[in-house]
Amino acid sequence: MPQKAVSTSIYITGLALMVVGLPLSRFVMSVSQFIILGAWLMYGIENISAKELKPGVLWPVKILRGLMVNW
Repeated sequence: MPQKAVSTSIYITGLALMVVGLPLSRFVMSVSQFIILGAWLMYGIENISAKELKPGVLWPVKILRGLMVNW
């Protein structure tokens, strides 16, 4: 069985928290959205590191550009 990426586990945790928070609390919904955002950024970082690129100071731009191209 292949090992899951860390971003996938964090993403699923964020979705589960969102499902729980939907009927309960706006605060929990907000926290889950930030967790999902973090998982999305971590996914981009994992992809860049898998390709062994060294983005330097502009890494957020390259992550977002890479995610938009892969979408």
